[in-house]
Amino acid sequence: MADLALEGQIGHHCSGCRGAGMRMITRQIGPGMIQQMNTVCPECRGSGEMISDKDRCPSCRGNKVTQEKKVLEVHVEKGMQHGQKIVFQGEADEAPDTVTGDIVFVLQLKEHPKFKRKSDDLFVEHTISLTEALCGFQFVLTHLDGRQLLIKSNPGEIIKPGQPSTPCFLLFLPFGLRRGWLPRRGADPPIHRTRSGTGHSSRRCANGGKAWELAATYKAG
Repeated sequence: MADLALEGQIGHHCSGCRGAGMRMITRQIGPGMIQQMNTVCPECRGSGEMISDKDRCPSCRGNKVTQEKKVLEVHVEKGMQHGQKIVFQGEADEAPDTVTGDIVFVLQLKEHPKFKRKSDDLFVEHTISLTEALCGFQFVLTHLDGRQLLIKSNPGEIIKPGQPSTPCFLLFLPFGLRRGWLPRRGADPPIHRTRSGTGHSSRRCANGGKAWELAATYKAG
């Protein structure tokens, strides 16, 4: 609800508070004991002025503000950050003799079960078996915008499916997937390549054909 200030109402100083908007009241709190305190003037409700009945606006009844409904449309651009603010200047509640404030929307990033965001990068984890690590693999990744990306790899190959032409601040950046990552689960030591293809295979097979959890990451570039 936004308040809309109205003009043109004729007012004069409140006789109850003499235009101060506050009144000093005195009350007895015990035998021989009194208390004085300031309180909002009940006649002018703290405004310090009164408007006669003949001059009162029929819409606001002399309050100088009236209630108004307004719909604000918030546009969230691609790549906006967690905690980023969208400001609507001068759209807050209005009041007489005051500067109207702003309405501020603060973006909160909602967690996704599959994709993880870090700054302008987007991370996704995918598990491959030992056989896939040795012989290559392929799988279909559904992007956040609904696109189907075919992720395909041969031994030792580095791929980047698609090179979308987007500004660096956007979330949807080129996707780089590579072999040779370190395992993220299990207590087995990392497996490194050797110069011999035979030695490379034997070292991997010695780990019992366990599946490694690997991390794919978006990187600007």
